[in-house]
Amino acid sequence: MKRSDLITYTATAPQIDGELIYKYDTDGILREFENKAVLQEDMILWFANRLPVMENWFIHMVNKFKKDFEVRLHIQKVDIDLSFEAFWIFYNYKVGNKTRAKEIWDGLKPTNNKQRMTETNKINAYKIVPKLRYEYKLKNTNFPYLETFLYQRRFDNEF
Repeated sequence: MKRSDLITYTATAPQIDGELIYKYDTDGILREFENKAVLQEDMILWFANRLPVMENWFIHMVNKFKKDFEVRLHIQKVDIDLSFEAFWIFYNYKVGNKTRAKEIWDGLKPTNNKQRMTETNKINAYKIVPKLRYEYKLKNTNFPYLETFLYQRRFDNEF
């Protein structure tokens, strides 16, 4: 099974610094889990005792976690290719330093606020590009190079 065949969920919350990433195969079995978050000790213990090895358990666990910790947990199902090459094609402005943009995208280099790209950031980048493209067209200004877009975290902007 290729990584792109996995069904990915990202979990973020204001009380959690970072994100939790769950990847399930098409049979609903957990194949990968990444903790890219700083959790309080009680949350770590809670998660350690409830690792959702089945996708339907994950949905149930999310609802229970929200109730137990009164956390506004945001779950996002990812069904897009988060590879740099896929985003390079989607961004469709092939000027600038592609190598530097890839290093930022892959988390090898930080953005201007010293943070590395997360899967949630990548999803937000996909969401904002069409709005950004429209905004730049209205203003009749040049579209930013991809490494500038990523480094300056323009995916965090609201339009």
